[in-house]
Amino acid sequence: MRTFNLHNIMKQRTKFILTLASALFGLATITQGIITISVYEDNADVVAIASGSANTMGLSLGSASDVSPVIAASSGVVHVGNGLGDYYSGISGPASISGSTVLLGTPVSGDTVGVFGGSSLLYVTNGYISGSPLNGEARWIGETLSSIGLNEGEYTWTLIR
Repeated sequence: MRTFNLHNIMKQRTKFILTLASALFGLATITQGIITISVYEDNADVVAIASGSANTMGLSLGSASDVSPVIAASSGVVHVGNGLGDYYSGISGPASISGSTVLLGTPVSGDTVGVFGGSSLLYVTNGYISGSPLNGEARWIGETLSSIGLNEGEYTWTLIR
């Protein structure tokens, strides 16, 4: 006759339920895009390059506005490109990337891409097609990372639902 240890059965059942719940919770927080902005010095300038893509379907769309390249590091704001763009809410990432200086830059090429970490906003070119690649670059002429109060590196924001 076979005997069962009720304690072990309950332990295995609890482990299974916790594993299943973890898997289901993981599905509820699917990454919908990643925006990375690389900041570095190039000769006597600071350069920011934005890349990534975003699934904007279902995100709250704000009004379109015209924005120039800007860094406001203490507010987690980095914006490259130039022109009319749309705001979407729902990003997660650094609310501040150090520094306290607010500087306007010069657009170099590519898309209008911006992150406003402190406000959890993403800014993309007006008419952006959800999921399309985003690539933009801006330059802060005559500035150094030290003068802006930034560290060289990559800063990443994600869109999560």
